[in-house]
Amino acid sequence: MQIFVKTLTGKTITLELEDGRTLADYNIQKESTLHLVLRLRGGAKKRKKKTYTKPKKIKHKKKKVKLAVLQFYKVDDTGKVQRLRKECPNAECGAGTFMANHFDRHYCGKCGLTYVYNKAGGD
Repeated sequence: MQIFVKTLTGKTITLELEDGRTLADYNIQKESTLHLVLRLRGGAKKRKKKTYTKPKKIKHKKKKVKLAVLQFYKVDDTGKVQRLRKECPNAECGAGTFMANHFDRHYCGKCGLTYVYNKAGGD
């Protein structure tokens, strides 16, 4: 079987193929001309580099406090250990999760539970 392949430059190449069923499956007949086409990638224009107007946001740096557990407990003169912070009663937090003391509330940082003080008095 003989086919003609037209290349990208415009030249026509004649190819002699053995008899097989691969070209017949695609309905390519004897002495037909095939045009060689390549897939082109891209096509979009190059983007301009963006100029930023505001400076980058400064990330929060975590303040490492050494021996932070000492803030949660106090030892009396008698040797008894007293809790200074309220423990979170929520089941998902578990034991040992303390609530933060704010001027108007207790707040759990793990689950978000908040107890607000009454306006009349303290805790």
